[in-house]
Amino acid sequence: MDAEKVDSRPAEPAAGGRVVQRIPGGPLVVAEPWGPVPVVALQIWLPVGAVAESPGLHGAAHLLEHLVFRGAGDRDGAAIMADAEAIGADLNAWTSVEQTAFHLTLPAERVHEGLALLWDLVFRPWLRDEDLASERPIVLEEIRGCADDPAQVLADALRARLYGDHAYGRSVLGTVDSVSGIDADALRAFHRGHYRPERAVLVVAGPVSMAELCARIATLPGAEGPALPPLAPPPPAVLPVDRGIHLVPAPFKDLRLEVAFPVGGPTAPEVPALDLVGVALGVGAAGLLTAHLRQELDAIHGCTAAVEMEVQGGAVVLSLSVRPGEMATALAGVARVLAEVRATGIPAAARERARALVRAERLHERETVAGRANRLGWYQLHHGGPEGEQAYLDALEAVDGPALRAAADRWLDPARACVVALGPAEELDAAALAAAWQPPARPPRARRRPGPRLFVGPGGVRVLVEPCETDELVGISVMGRGGSLAGPADLPGAGVAWSEVVERGAGGRDALAFAGAVEIQAGTVAAWSARNSFGIQASFPRDQVWGPGQGLSLVGDLLFSPHFAADEVERAQRDLLEGRDLIEDDPEALAWELAWARLFPGHPWGRPDSGTRASLRRLSPGRLRALHRRIVTGANLCIGVVGRVDPDAVEASLCALLDGLLPGAAVPLQPPTGRARAGRSVRHLDREDAPAQVVLGWRAPGRDQEDWAPALVLDGILGGSAGVGGRLFQRVREDAGLAYDVGSSLEGGLGGGALFCAAGTEAGEAGRALGLMRTVVRELAAAPVPADELARVQQGLVAAAMAATQRATARADQLAGGQLYRGEGLDWRARLRQPLTVGADAVQAVAARYLADDAAVELRVLPRGGGGRVSA
Repeated sequence: MDAEKVDSRPAEPAAGGRVVQRIPGGPLVVAEPWGPVPVVALQIWLPVGAVAESPGLHGAAHLLEHLVFRGAGDRDGAAIMADAEAIGADLNAWTSVEQTAFHLTLPAERVHEGLALLWDLVFRPWLRDEDLASERPIVLEEIRGCADDPAQVLADALRARLYGDHAYGRSVLGTVDSVSGIDADALRAFHRGHYRPERAVLVVAGPVSMAELCARIATLPGAEGPALPPLAPPPPAVLPVDRGIHLVPAPFKDLRLEVAFPVGGPTAPEVPALDLVGVALGVGAAGLLTAHLRQELDAIHGCTAAVEMEVQGGAVVLSLSVRPGEMATALAGVARVLAEVRATGIPAAARERARALVRAERLHERETVAGRANRLGWYQLHHGGPEGEQAYLDALEAVDGPALRAAADRWLDPARACVVALGPAEELDAAALAAAWQPPARPPRARRRPGPRLFVGPGGVRVLVEPCETDELVGISVMGRGGSLAGPADLPGAGVAWSEVVERGAGGRDALAFAGAVEIQAGTVAAWSARNSFGIQASFPRDQVWGPGQGLSLVGDLLFSPHFAADEVERAQRDLLEGRDLIEDDPEALAWELAWARLFPGHPWGRPDSGTRASLRRLSPGRLRALHRRIVTGANLCIGVVGRVDPDAVEASLCALLDGLLPGAAVPLQPPTGRARAGRSVRHLDREDAPAQVVLGWRAPGRDQEDWAPALVLDGILGGSAGVGGRLFQRVREDAGLAYDVGSSLEGGLGGGALFCAAGTEAGEAGRALGLMRTVVRELAAAPVPADELARVQQGLVAAAMAATQRATARADQLAGGQLYRGEGLDWRARLRQPLTVGADAVQAVAARYLADDAAVELRVLPRGGGGRVSA
């Protein structure tokens, strides 16, 4: 491209502004060049996916997306990942039926280097025969892995029924046969014809100079070779090929149901109303479907509703995870709720809740540069420009009650629906489901500023406040010691049960009313429990936090007056018991659980977080209330607040709210003692088609210990600084082709922790994968990390950690967690930069000190018939 032809006058908008600019001979640039944190998202979107694949090339778009990472420009695959780490970039890609997108998030000062890397990856890949030979088995393993995922199997079955022979009806991944038949010449031709700078959209979000960036784009190389003709104009909205009820017998314990209604494309006039109907039906705990199917009928674990949209058309899809034996009951419940909505419309309260949730989703997504970039790219390709977002939001606000009822009545007609049910054959009764899908006979039923500050509040609670003028949301994080540390020895899983039940009713509101009170204010509240700690995380628009019945008072209700109602405890008990079945059918979840048990025998960390069947049956409201009283005391809690707030006002509000907080005592630490049960162990799943999972685990330093920062760098070297790449990825996946999924994980507790290396592989390759993983670990203990690799990983760790703090709740977590774990919450930014102070000798010393061969726990979870002997 010729730099002299570029318009040199791109706008530099204020916060919230946008730039849309065509680079002559190059991409369309769509940007929001602003943001409160020096982090930038760069994305290249191409209007090419499964729809561009001719017969014989099914799966080519996805295979090509994989293959470009093997080498591009003047970098081989290892150098691509290394250079991404060196500039602190989180680099990845995805393929859909109509788009392929390559994306990275990185520090603002490295944006030009990131652009050059991304450009080479997209427009200058090597696509060598030998690289295809290495990558194809990995993609084939991904295809086989999807066949072991109930949600993916059901989604593929639904799309095949909805769209038939259209590209929308095919899996983006292709099939084993189709991908096996694609050669490198075909992929090179596919790339030359479709991967064109002039057809691409470059999306930018974050604080950058657009003039400098556009000038840099103009110097990058253009496309070589002839272009293929542009894709044909989209036909009218795709209609369903196969209405009615369809069964998908599958060897999973997971029982799932999806109901889909075809609709028009993104700009179709019915879509805004149907979006609101979908949110009112199945988003949030107070959704109309959730309220009826879970709270009243107790027939499902959960449900979602969404308008799944492609350029040429889409569908309203209702997805349910169903309890055993309840498939017909669940489908009948869906039919009843839809009949009421079609007849009488969406109740006013549910309409306003839906609008609030849509606003909240937009605010939360726009908190991160990647989220803003995703919206820009989507609206550009689906609506013809980023201005489509505001037009769509305006249309949402204009939809009234009669319009919602009319849209539901026309588009959610059961006669138009495609219903697909998946599960064991004995759970699928076609006649019962057909009867359940009939309209209900009875009439509809009635529905029931300044700098950061630390202060000590009532009972000794420590509160940390960090004002940020640019935040649109206020994040609140309450943390304390707890989880497995605080649970009774005879009640493993109590912490997780507490986190499940504490949100289900508090103060003067039952479960539905409490969820509705949160959602109507565009808020989120979530409780969690882990091995060392527990917490409540909340986020609300800044004008929905301080008033009576608003965000802060709702958090206070959870702390002071949770209900722990008997029916909700029983419901959670059933959920967790059924979850045990899923864990024992999941190689990865089972391997992690067994590894913790062998690393910390007799210690609370060795107990299964999700409980045992025996302990879960002992759950009761009284025991959960006792756990709540133990952990919610002033001395045990830290609270972080981030957003556009006045610390004086926060202190006054929290002191008033927490006035009744008991002084109590902090939950005592229990640093692990004794020895791990080192050695090898094998566990077999009762499924011949299950994938294998292998894990190596060692005890490691905790977050409060001196070796934590070197251990963090060690984990980054093994598993990649942003969760991808690293030595394990390069050696086990890329070089040896032994695993599709491989990496490491450092889990830091108070007084100790654990480091795991894990891989998903074939049963026959488990031994080789474990042996190679051990070799990689031994090498770290035997020799210092080269200076360039160390610097790359350090920069990547810091960049990834900083990028993870874009949300106000994430920064509130940093405040509360830093105070809880290390007694230093206000300086969390300096703490995130600690990896930069770690030397190669410290990394080698930590590897030698903790990761000895004879200290390792080795776990193999294999399918029935896979090799291996169970060791003691």
